[in-house]
Amino acid sequence: MTKSVSVPHPSRIDSLLRSSQGGCEEINSLTERLEEFYNTTHDYTAFNAPDDRRIWLRVVAGEIGRKFRPQGAKIRVLEIGAGCGSVFQEIECLDRRMFHYTAQDITKTTLGQLRQVADAVHIGPLRTLAGPFDVIFSLFVLEHIATPGKFLANVDRLLTTGGTHVVVCPRYDIPGYVCPSMRHLPGMKLFWIEAERHVCNALGRFGGEPSFWVNTDPALFHKKWRRDADAVHIVCQNELVRWHSRLGYGVRKLSPRILGFVDFFFKRLATVHLAFDKPTLIGRPPRIRSVQLGSTELASL
Repeated sequence: MTKSVSVPHPSRIDSLLRSSQGGCEEINSLTERLEEFYNTTHDYTAFNAPDDRRIWLRVVAGEIGRKFRPQGAKIRVLEIGAGCGSVFQEIECLDRRMFHYTAQDITKTTLGQLRQVADAVHIGPLRTLAGPFDVIFSLFVLEHIATPGKFLANVDRLLTTGGTHVVVCPRYDIPGYVCPSMRHLPGMKLFWIEAERHVCNALGRFGGEPSFWVNTDPALFHKKWRRDADAVHIVCQNELVRWHSRLGYGVRKLSPRILGFVDFFFKRLATVHLAFDKPTLIGRPPRIRSVQLGSTELASL
C-alpha cells in the first residue's frame, strides 16, 4: 500500500479560504449573507424559471433506472438545492412511478412550485433532513455552497449503503476558466490568485486534505447580480474525487449527450458530471456496470 504524503497548503489566498469543514468566522458570516440574499432577492434566475436541464435529468434518470431494476421497489430520490424543482415527467425514458422524489432547498421562495412537482418538500439545511435515500443529486448547486466539507458529510449521512451521489456543477480547475464570483477583481491580482490556487491544486494531488477553496468576498456583494456571481465554492474536480475515494466510494464519469462545440466545452469539459457510489461493505465500493440508456452511456471513470 502506498503511504499518503502530507503536502502543506496555505490556509488562504487573499479572499480565498480553505474550507473543508467551515466553522471560522468569515465562512459563517458568508453563509449568513448568502442566506439573506436567497431569501430576499427577486432577480435570481433559478427562482424565476427553471433552466432546461433535460440533458442532466436524463443522466439522473439513468441512475434511478439502474437502482430500480435490481430492487423492483420505489427508489428514494433526493434533489439538493432544487430551486423550481426537476420535472421528470418530461424525461421519456423514466416511469415516474419508479421513485419517490424529495426536493430540498433553503428558501421558501419556490415552495409552491416544488409542491407541484415533488412527492415531498423539505425547506431547511441538509442537517435537518432525515434519510436514507438511494439516489441523491444536485444540479449546479455545489459551487454555491460555502461549507463544501459539511455539505458532503451530510450527503454521506443521508445516502443509504450502496446508494449513489450524482454531482453536476462547474469545475474551476481548468486554467483560464475563472469563477464568476472572482471576476470583479483587478486583472493582475486575479492572475496571481489564480496562479497560486492552481499550484496548490496540483500539489494536492500528491496528498493532504482537499482544500475546498471558498471565496469569502464574491462579486455578488460588489456588482449587480449576474449568473454565478454567488458561486463562492471554487470547485476542483480532483478534490471531490479524493474526498469520496477516501471513504471507499466508487467513482464514475457520466456522459450526457451533448452536441456543438460550445456545449461540448461548457457542459462536458468545464463541468463536473460524476457519480459516487457508496460502498456496500466497509472498504469495498459496489460493483458497477456500464449502463446504456438510449444514446447516453454511463461509463467507468
